[in-house]
Amino acid sequence: MKVFLAILLDSLYETLDKKILYVVVGLSLLFIVLGASIGFEPTPFPDIVKKRWGNLTHMWSQSGMGVGFVSSPEPVMEIVSVRERKDGSYEVEARMKHPDYARRMTKLLERERRMLAGEKVDFDDEDDQHIGGYGPPEKPEPAEPEKPLAAEEARAFFRELAEHDLFGLQSYMDRGDSTYEIVLRPPHPHEIVGGGDVTLFFGAVDISLERQSYASTILEFQSNMASWAAGWAGILIAIVITAGFFPNMLQEGSIDLLVSKPIHRLVLFFAKYAGGLLFVLLNAIVLIGGLWLATSVRSGFYNFGFLATIGSVLLVFAIIYSVSVFWAVMTRSTVMAILMSVVFWVVCWVIGLVLNMILMFERMGAGVPSWLVGTVKVLYYVFPSTSNFDKLNIWLVSLAPISDAAREHFLKTSQFEMSTYGVSLPWSLVTSLAFAAAVLGFTAWRFHKRDF
Repeated sequence: MKVFLAILLDSLYETLDKKILYVVVGLSLLFIVLGASIGFEPTPFPDIVKKRWGNLTHMWSQSGMGVGFVSSPEPVMEIVSVRERKDGSYEVEARMKHPDYARRMTKLLERERRMLAGEKVDFDDEDDQHIGGYGPPEKPEPAEPEKPLAAEEARAFFRELAEHDLFGLQSYMDRGDSTYEIVLRPPHPHEIVGGGDVTLFFGAVDISLERQSYASTILEFQSNMASWAAGWAGILIAIVITAGFFPNMLQEGSIDLLVSKPIHRLVLFFAKYAGGLLFVLLNAIVLIGGLWLATSVRSGFYNFGFLATIGSVLLVFAIIYSVSVFWAVMTRSTVMAILMSVVFWVVCWVIGLVLNMILMFERMGAGVPSWLVGTVKVLYYVFPSTSNFDKLNIWLVSLAPISDAAREHFLKTSQFEMSTYGVSLPWSLVTSLAFAAAVLGFTAWRFHKRDF
C-alpha cells in the first residue's frame, strides 16, 4: 500500500513542480467568485401576476422543442385586481379580452406538455400550423366577435397557465361576462417563474427573469458548471496535463529504474492511473465545492446534489483517461495520447448529439431514414455515452430542497429523460464504465507483458 500511495502522489507532485495545479485552482477561484456574485431581488406576487398575466401577448415553447409560438395583438386578458387572503393565497379577478388567443395558448401549452412526456404530436389542421409557426397568422382576423370561452376551456386555460408559471392554482370560478375569479397559492419566491430579477457581479448587472424562476436559474448554473466548466473545460485541461504521466514514466531510464525494484507491474500501472484521477478529483472538489458553498449561501438552499456531480466529473474523466492511457502505453507519445483521447471524446459526444436530434425530429412527426436510426443506435450501444453524464448532472442538481413542481419544471425545461431508445440512464452509465474497464484491463495486460 505504501508503494501504491508513493507512486500515486508522485503524479501529483509532478503537477505541483510545474505549477500546473496552482494555475487550475486559480481558474477555479474565478468561477467561484462568479457564483458568489449571483443574487436575487424578488418581486411582490401581485406585481408578478399583473406583469405576466396582465401583459400576456406572447406564448412560446419554454423547452426549446419547437412546439410553437402564439402572438396576440394585445393582452389576452385584463387583471382587474389581486388581493391577498388571510391564508396566504391570492384572489385574482381576470377579464378575458381575446378568448381565441387563449384557446391557442392552451393548445400550445398542452402540446408542449405532451411532447415533454414523450408523446408524438402531429401538426395537421390549420390552427395547428399556426401554433407550430413562429409568428401571427397570415390570414386576417375575423370581423365577428370572438366566441367566449366555454367553462371547460377557461378552466383548462388557467390550469395550464398556472402550471406553466408555477403559480399554484387552488380554485377557479366563472363569474360571467368573461370575468373569472382565480385563487392562487404561490410557492417560495425563488420558485415562481418570473419572480424577480437576478443580479450579477454583486448587483452591478440586473437581469429580469421572464421564462424561469430563480431556483431554476441557480440549478441551471450549477448543472452547466458541472457539465462545462468542471466537465468539458476541466476534463480537457486534465487530459492535456495527465497525458504525459505514462509517457514520462516509460522513458528509458525511468522505467528501467522502476521495474528493477520489487514492485508488481500492475501496482505500478494502476497507481499511475489513480494519480491522474486524484488530480481531477482535487480540482473538482475545489471548483464544485467552492461553487456549492458560494451559491448555497447566496441562494438560501443547500443543494447537496450539486456536490454529487464531483463523482460524475470523475467518472467521465476515468472513461476518457482509459483511452489516453491506452495510447500512451502503446506509443509512449504524449501527443498521441492527447489527440486520440480527444477524438474519442468528440466521437462519443457527436453520437449522443445526433441521437437527441433524431428523437426531437421523430416527436415532431418528421421522417428519419431507418438506416440512420439503426446506425446511430448501434454506435450508441457500443460507445460510452459520455453525453449522458450531462443528464446525470441535471438529475443530481435537481435533488435540491425545492418543491416537486419546481423540480419537475426544471427537468422539463432541461429536456431531461431517464431513458433513450429503451436504454435507461443508469444502464448506459454502467455500460460506459464497463467499456472503460475493458480498455483499462487490456492496457494493464499489455503493460504487464511488455518487455521494457
